[in-house]
Amino acid sequence: MVEIKGQITEKGSKKGTNQFGQEWERFAFTINGQKFSTFNSEHSQFEAGDWVDVDYEKSGQFNNIKTMSKIDPIPDSRTTTSDTKNDIVKPVDWDGKDLRSAMQTGVNNAVRLLEVIGLPEGTTRQEAMKIVKELTIEIKDIIYAK
Repeated sequence: MVEIKGQITEKGSKKGTNQFGQEWERFAFTINGQKFSTFNSEHSQFEAGDWVDVDYEKSGQFNNIKTMSKIDPIPDSRTTTSDTKNDIVKPVDWDGKDLRSAMQTGVNNAVRLLEVIGLPEGTTRQEAMKIVKELTIEIKDIIYAK
């Protein structure tokens, strides 16, 4: 079994009937840019935006969720992902795609925080997102200016 911690960025479900006439419902989640699914209806309680700890098994091209639980919104202030070739849990490599994914998650969370705190009157969500993205780019430049 493999573990992953991160924020759910997408949730979906699909219903159907098998060849024996039994109804089923599959729940799909995107966490750290990876797709996971389960037929366990207990996992339907989780929503996009939730931070979760997931144990899963790979079955061919599928990542089947075995257990899922909510966790602190900022686990160790970094997310983790698994090495798909070796199924080893490792810290996120903050380069390339993982960095963009982590930054986008951070931007979305920052915009939500600004909305909760209260934006100046007349500020649109798009304007808030632009401000947050500009700050994120400045922070990234500082981090990589070695």
